[in-house]
Amino acid sequence: MPELFNYLKMSVDENREKNGRFVITGSGQFSFVRDITESLAGRIGLLSLLPFQFSEIPAGLRAEAVYRGSYPEVVRTGYQNAQDWYSAYLEIFVLRDIKSLVNIGDLHDFRHFITLLAAQTSQLLNYTDLSRSIGVSVSTVRRWVSVLEAAYVIFLLPPWYQNLGKRIIKSPKVYFYDNGLVCLLTGVTTRELYDKGPMAGSLFENYVIAEIMKNIVHSHASDQLFLYRTSHGEEIDLIIDRSTENRSLKLRKRPHSGHRWFVISKC
Repeated sequence: MPELFNYLKMSVDENREKNGRFVITGSGQFSFVRDITESLAGRIGLLSLLPFQFSEIPAGLRAEAVYRGSYPEVVRTGYQNAQDWYSAYLEIFVLRDIKSLVNIGDLHDFRHFITLLAAQTSQLLNYTDLSRSIGVSVSTVRRWVSVLEAAYVIFLLPPWYQNLGKRIIKSPKVYFYDNGLVCLLTGVTTRELYDKGPMAGSLFENYVIAEIMKNIVHSHASDQLFLYRTSHGEEIDLIIDRSTENRSLKLRKRPHSGHRWFVISKC
Protein backbone atom coordinates (compact mmCIF):
# COMPACT_ATOMS: atom_id res chain seq x y z
CA MET A 1 0.00 0.00 0.00
CA PRO A 2 2.33 2.77 -1.22
CA GLU A 3 -0.36 5.42 -0.57
CA LEU A 4 -0.02 4.69 3.17
CA PHE A 5 3.10 6.84 3.36
CA ASN A 6 1.23 9.99 2.35
CA TYR A 7 -1.26 9.51 5.18
CA LEU A 8 1.57 8.83 7.63
CA LYS A 9 3.23 12.10 6.60
CA MET A 10 0.03 14.04 7.20
CA SER A 11 -0.55 12.40 10.58
CA VAL A 12 3.02 13.04 11.72
CA ASP A 13 2.88 16.68 10.60
CA GLU A 14 -0.29 17.24 12.62
CA ASN A 15 1.66 16.48 15.80
CA ARG A 16 5.43 16.81 15.37
CA GLU A 17 6.00 16.88 19.11
CA LYS A 18 5.01 13.24 19.66
CA ASN A 19 7.50 10.72 18.31
CA GLY A 20 7.28 6.98 17.82
CA ARG A 21 3.56 6.68 17.14
CA PHE A 22 4.01 4.35 14.18
CA VAL A 23 6.20 1.30 13.65
CA ILE A 24 6.38 -0.04 10.09
CA THR A 25 8.02 -3.39 9.40
CA GLY A 26 9.04 -4.94 6.12
CA SER A 27 11.45 -7.41 4.55
CA GLY A 28 13.55 -4.85 2.69
CA GLN A 29 14.24 -1.17 2.17
CA PHE A 30 11.02 0.62 1.30
CA SER A 31 13.12 3.23 -0.54
CA PHE A 32 13.47 0.93 -3.54
CA VAL A 33 9.85 -0.27 -3.56
CA ARG A 34 7.98 0.70 -6.69
CA ASP A 35 5.24 3.38 -6.53
CA ILE A 36 6.30 4.90 -3.19
CA THR A 37 6.70 8.61 -3.83
CA GLU A 38 6.80 9.85 -0.22
CA SER A 39 10.14 9.21 1.52
CA LEU A 40 9.08 10.59 4.95
CA ALA A 41 12.42 12.39 5.05
CA GLY A 42 12.95 14.10 8.40
CA ARG A 43 10.05 12.17 9.91
CA ILE A 44 11.38 8.64 10.13
CA GLY A 45 14.15 6.63 11.75
CA LEU A 46 15.36 3.46 10.03
CA LEU A 47 16.31 0.30 11.92
CA SER A 48 17.88 -2.65 10.11
CA LEU A 49 17.25 -6.07 11.65
CA LEU A 50 19.57 -8.62 10.10
CA PRO A 51 19.56 -12.37 10.81
CA PHE A 52 20.42 -13.45 14.35
CA GLN A 53 23.90 -12.74 15.65
CA PHE A 54 25.93 -15.59 17.14
CA SER A 55 25.06 -14.45 20.67
CA GLU A 56 21.31 -14.58 19.92
CA ILE A 57 21.36 -18.23 18.82
CA PRO A 58 20.83 -20.90 21.51
CA ALA A 59 24.14 -22.44 22.54
CA GLY A 60 23.17 -25.89 21.33
CA LEU A 61 22.56 -24.65 17.79
CA ARG A 62 25.52 -22.33 17.29
CA ALA A 63 27.77 -24.95 15.71
CA GLU A 64 25.15 -25.49 12.99
CA ALA A 65 24.58 -21.82 12.20
CA VAL A 66 27.69 -21.58 10.02
CA TYR A 67 26.15 -23.90 7.43
CA ARG A 68 22.43 -23.78 8.28
CA GLY A 69 22.00 -20.04 8.66
CA SER A 70 20.76 -17.57 11.25
CA TYR A 71 17.29 -16.45 10.21
CA PRO A 72 14.98 -16.40 13.25
CA GLU A 73 12.45 -18.81 11.78
CA VAL A 74 14.95 -21.60 11.08
CA VAL A 75 16.70 -21.09 14.42
CA ARG A 76 13.40 -21.05 16.33
CA THR A 77 12.45 -24.45 14.92
CA GLY A 78 15.88 -25.96 15.65
CA TYR A 79 16.67 -26.11 11.90
CA GLN A 80 13.82 -28.49 11.19
CA ASN A 81 13.07 -28.31 7.46
CA ALA A 82 15.68 -25.56 7.08
CA GLN A 83 16.32 -26.45 3.43
CA ASP A 84 12.62 -26.14 2.62
CA TRP A 85 12.49 -22.75 4.35
CA TYR A 86 15.48 -21.41 2.42
CA SER A 87 14.12 -22.78 -0.84
CA ALA A 88 10.89 -20.89 -0.24
CA TYR A 89 12.82 -17.75 0.79
CA LEU A 90 14.82 -17.90 -2.43
CA GLU A 91 11.83 -18.46 -4.69
CA ILE A 92 9.35 -16.10 -3.02
CA PHE A 93 11.43 -13.17 -1.80
CA VAL A 94 14.75 -13.17 -3.65
CA LEU A 95 13.35 -14.18 -7.03
CA ARG A 96 9.64 -13.31 -7.15
CA ASP A 97 9.24 -10.31 -4.84
CA ILE A 98 12.41 -8.53 -5.90
CA LYS A 99 11.52 -9.08 -9.55
CA SER A 100 8.11 -7.52 -8.96
CA LEU A 101 9.66 -4.45 -7.32
CA VAL A 102 12.45 -3.66 -9.76
CA ASN A 103 13.14 -4.40 -13.39
CA ILE A 104 15.20 -7.59 -13.17
CA GLY A 105 14.62 -8.89 -16.68
CA ASP A 106 15.15 -12.60 -17.30
CA LEU A 107 14.46 -14.52 -14.08
CA HIS A 108 16.56 -17.50 -15.20
CA ASP A 109 19.59 -15.24 -15.69
CA PHE A 110 19.00 -13.58 -12.32
CA ARG A 111 18.90 -16.94 -10.53
CA HIS A 112 22.07 -18.00 -12.34
CA PHE A 113 23.64 -14.73 -11.20
CA ILE A 114 22.77 -15.32 -7.52
CA THR A 115 24.13 -18.87 -7.71
CA LEU A 116 27.42 -17.62 -9.16
CA LEU A 117 27.65 -14.98 -6.43
CA ALA A 118 27.14 -17.65 -3.76
CA ALA A 119 29.92 -19.77 -5.27
CA GLN A 120 32.20 -16.71 -5.18
CA THR A 121 31.36 -15.54 -1.66
CA SER A 122 34.37 -14.12 0.21
CA GLN A 123 36.09 -13.51 -3.13
CA LEU A 124 36.81 -10.44 -5.22
CA LEU A 125 33.81 -9.41 -7.27
CA ASN A 126 34.60 -9.31 -10.98
CA TYR A 127 31.71 -7.69 -12.84
CA THR A 128 33.16 -8.47 -16.26
CA ASP A 129 33.58 -12.19 -15.59
CA LEU A 130 30.03 -12.41 -14.24
CA SER A 131 28.60 -10.64 -17.27
CA ARG A 132 30.39 -13.06 -19.60
CA SER A 133 29.28 -16.12 -17.64
CA ILE A 134 25.63 -15.06 -17.62
CA GLY A 135 25.52 -13.37 -21.02
CA VAL A 136 24.32 -9.96 -19.83
CA SER A 137 25.93 -6.53 -19.83
CA VAL A 138 28.26 -5.31 -17.09
CA SER A 139 25.78 -2.53 -16.30
CA THR A 140 23.08 -5.17 -15.72
CA VAL A 141 25.34 -7.08 -13.33
CA ARG A 142 26.09 -3.87 -11.42
CA ARG A 143 22.37 -3.11 -11.17
CA TRP A 144 21.60 -6.62 -9.92
CA VAL A 145 24.33 -6.31 -7.28
CA SER A 146 22.77 -3.04 -6.10
CA VAL A 147 19.34 -4.67 -5.91
CA LEU A 148 20.65 -7.51 -3.73
CA GLU A 149 22.43 -5.00 -1.50
CA ALA A 150 19.22 -3.01 -1.06
CA ALA A 151 17.35 -6.23 -0.23
CA TYR A 152 19.90 -7.13 2.48
CA VAL A 153 20.95 -10.32 0.71
CA ILE A 154 24.60 -9.34 0.13
CA PHE A 155 27.06 -6.63 1.11
CA LEU A 156 30.35 -5.55 -0.42
CA LEU A 157 33.68 -4.98 1.28
CA PRO A 158 35.66 -2.29 -0.57
CA PRO A 159 39.46 -2.23 -0.62
CA TRP A 160 41.16 0.27 1.65
CA TYR A 161 43.06 3.10 0.03
CA GLN A 162 43.98 6.53 1.34
CA ASN A 163 42.70 7.79 -2.02
CA LEU A 164 38.90 7.66 -1.67
CA GLY A 165 38.44 7.47 -5.45
CA LYS A 166 40.35 4.19 -5.62
CA ARG A 167 38.05 2.63 -3.03
CA ILE A 168 35.20 3.09 -5.48
CA ILE A 169 36.83 1.85 -8.68
CA LYS A 170 38.80 -1.11 -7.32
CA SER A 171 37.18 -4.56 -7.00
CA PRO A 172 35.37 -5.25 -3.70
CA LYS A 173 34.74 -8.60 -2.06
CA VAL A 174 31.21 -9.96 -1.91
CA TYR A 175 29.62 -11.44 1.21
CA PHE A 176 26.16 -12.75 2.08
CA TYR A 177 24.43 -11.69 5.29
CA ASP A 178 23.39 -15.30 5.92
CA ASN A 179 25.31 -18.51 5.30
CA GLY A 180 22.14 -20.58 5.00
CA LEU A 181 21.28 -19.07 1.62
CA VAL A 182 24.85 -19.58 0.38
CA CYS A 183 24.75 -23.22 1.43
CA LEU A 184 21.41 -23.77 -0.31
CA LEU A 185 22.75 -22.31 -3.56
CA THR A 186 26.03 -24.24 -3.41
CA GLY A 187 24.64 -27.59 -2.22
CA VAL A 188 26.22 -27.61 1.25
CA THR A 189 23.47 -29.38 3.17
CA THR A 190 25.34 -31.25 5.94
CA ARG A 191 28.12 -30.66 8.45
CA GLU A 192 30.35 -33.09 6.55
CA LEU A 193 29.92 -31.19 3.29
CA TYR A 194 30.80 -28.00 5.13
CA ASP A 195 33.86 -29.43 6.91
CA LYS A 196 35.35 -31.27 3.95
CA GLY A 197 34.00 -29.40 0.95
CA PRO A 198 35.79 -26.79 -1.17
CA MET A 199 33.58 -24.00 0.26
CA ALA A 200 34.68 -24.49 3.88
CA GLY A 201 37.16 -21.61 3.99
CA SER A 202 34.90 -19.20 2.12
CA LEU A 203 31.87 -20.06 4.26
CA PHE A 204 33.81 -19.60 7.50
CA GLU A 205 35.19 -16.25 6.34
CA ASN A 206 31.72 -15.15 5.22
CA TYR A 207 30.25 -16.13 8.59
CA VAL A 208 32.86 -14.24 10.62
CA ILE A 209 32.72 -11.04 8.58
CA ALA A 210 28.91 -11.14 8.40
CA GLU A 211 28.85 -11.45 12.21
CA ILE A 212 31.00 -8.33 12.51
CA MET A 213 28.79 -6.48 10.03
CA LYS A 214 25.64 -7.50 11.94
CA ASN A 215 27.16 -6.26 15.18
CA ILE A 216 27.96 -2.89 13.60
CA VAL A 217 24.48 -2.50 12.07
CA HIS A 218 22.58 -3.59 15.18
CA SER A 219 24.62 -1.36 17.50
CA HIS A 220 24.35 1.64 15.14
CA ALA A 221 28.12 2.01 15.11
CA SER A 222 29.80 4.15 12.47
CA ASP A 223 32.65 1.69 11.90
CA GLN A 224 33.57 0.99 8.28
CA LEU A 225 34.84 -2.35 6.97
CA PHE A 226 37.54 -2.72 4.34
CA LEU A 227 39.87 -5.33 2.90
CA TYR A 228 43.53 -4.70 2.08
CA ARG A 229 45.27 -6.28 -0.89
CA THR A 230 48.64 -5.52 -2.43
CA SER A 231 49.60 -5.84 -6.09
CA HIS A 232 51.54 -8.98 -5.12
CA GLY A 233 48.40 -10.70 -3.79
CA GLU A 234 49.20 -10.23 -0.10
CA GLU A 235 45.95 -9.68 1.75
CA ILE A 236 44.42 -8.63 5.04
CA ASP A 237 40.89 -10.01 5.07
CA LEU A 238 39.35 -7.33 7.23
CA ILE A 239 40.21 -3.85 8.45
CA ILE A 240 37.78 -2.14 10.79
CA ASP A 241 38.06 1.62 10.68
CA ARG A 242 36.69 2.72 14.01
CA SER A 243 35.58 6.31 14.42
CA THR A 244 35.56 5.99 18.22
CA GLU A 245 37.68 3.94 20.56
CA ASN A 246 36.16 0.70 21.77
CA ARG A 247 38.10 -0.66 24.72
CA SER A 248 36.49 -4.09 24.41
CA LEU A 249 38.77 -4.78 21.44
CA LYS A 250 42.52 -4.63 21.24
CA LEU A 251 43.12 -1.85 18.76
CA ARG A 252 46.25 -0.91 16.90
CA LYS A 253 46.86 2.66 15.74
CA ARG A 254 47.95 2.96 12.12
CA PRO A 255 51.05 5.14 11.71
CA HIS A 256 50.45 8.63 10.31
CA SER A 257 46.69 8.29 10.73
CA GLY A 258 44.09 9.72 13.06
CA HIS A 259 42.00 6.54 12.85
CA ARG A 260 42.14 3.39 14.94
CA TRP A 261 42.20 -0.03 13.38
CA PHE A 262 41.31 -3.58 14.31
CA VAL A 263 42.94 -6.00 11.88
CA ILE A 264 42.02 -9.63 11.24
CA SER A 265 44.59 -11.48 9.18
CA LYS A 266 44.23 -14.81 7.44
CA CYS A 267 45.99 -17.60 9.32
